[in-house]
Amino acid sequence: MDLITGGSGFVGSYLARHLLQSGRDVRVFDVEPSEHLPDGVDFHRGDMRDYGSVRRAVSGVDVVYHLAFVQAFSKRPEKEKWDINYGGTGNFLKASLEEGVGRFVHTSTVEVYSPFPPFPVTEDSPTDRPFGWYGRHKKACEDICWYYHREHGLPLTMVRLPTICGRGYYVRIDLLKAFDWLLANRPVLWFGGKPIMGDFIWVDDCVHGYVLCGTGEGAVGRVFNISCSEPSSAIEIIEALMGVAGNTRKIHLVPPRIAWPPVKLAARLPIIKMPYEQLQFLMCDHSYSIEKARRVLGYSPRINAAQAAAELLKGYMEDRDTVMKKARRY
Repeated sequence: MDLITGGSGFVGSYLARHLLQSGRDVRVFDVEPSEHLPDGVDFHRGDMRDYGSVRRAVSGVDVVYHLAFVQAFSKRPEKEKWDINYGGTGNFLKASLEEGVGRFVHTSTVEVYSPFPPFPVTEDSPTDRPFGWYGRHKKACEDICWYYHREHGLPLTMVRLPTICGRGYYVRIDLLKAFDWLLANRPVLWFGGKPIMGDFIWVDDCVHGYVLCGTGEGAVGRVFNISCSEPSSAIEIIEALMGVAGNTRKIHLVPPRIAWPPVKLAARLPIIKMPYEQLQFLMCDHSYSIEKARRVLGYSPRINAAQAAAELLKGYMEDRDTVMKKARRY
């Protein structure tokens, strides 16, 4: 039996479907089911802050895929986010140890890496200054995960992910609004100067990485960057999105010294609905080495960052109203 925490969500539902098709018994723990959940899962409704419901969900489980987390753009109060993210992760770790789980696969983020490391970033890069509250929460959860592994012997594998792309993605309303801009055939402005390189991962490649982390013999006790086949420049990503959107306008490059000050101001006002630290993160290189995952796990992603971003827009176009409605509520 495999347990997916947060399995009603975007990535969790894809992972559940894949595991079921592979012949695994799948249990999902979440606050409520969703229309994305495949038939055949054993659904457990619960709050990860409630240890009793967590313990019941973990009982009889071989592998825990821990995806449940309040995401970076949530409007929840800060203490509530911390209690869910850190406290809930601690509950699942404790229950997994007490129930004798065979492997705990923890979902982390590339935002744990300190600002502006050498690129592409390896798993050994510094994590002492993570980006934003989301990166800080993820780093704290990494620390407690390693405590359970090193001090109590819990079999643990860590996954660090960039933005995941595919049909059903909804957690970043700023990105969806940018898609609406492209779909309206409006002109595009971007920063000139040195090309910014970035990673996005297609959800199918992400699921492939999760399964390898949950089953690979050499995975326990290690952390892996799971990302796309290769990074793309911001211009390559924008061009791929414009192609999907049918946008025929030109990309206008604005010198950073002119563009950056008003963007920073807009991020500090209710104009760009994005935490300022998140905006900083997007405006620098963020590409991640997957050499370790290739070598140890046999991980082989199928598409690059620009292609993954294009898949995200295709998915949004297929279900635009529903996705935007969910994003506004998040």
